[in-house]
Amino acid sequence: MLFRVDEIVAAGRIILGVLAVVMLAGCGGDSDAEKPQGVIPEHQLNALEKAENVENLLEEADKARRSAMDD
Repeated sequence: MLFRVDEIVAAGRIILGVLAVVMLAGCGGDSDAEKPQGVIPEHQLNALEKAENVENLLEEADKARRSAMDD
């Protein structure tokens, strides 16, 4: 035989160990781009602000309609 069984098993264990380390190192990367700036992400704050603007617009339109009906 060209290789002994124990040499093949040892090489396999080394390869598996190296693969495990590489996979774990790839999972641990933290980048600043992925972290939100506050508790609520920016895109959700923008949507909330737009909804508040729509609510104010509807309230103003309702107030104008009611005052037009009273006159």
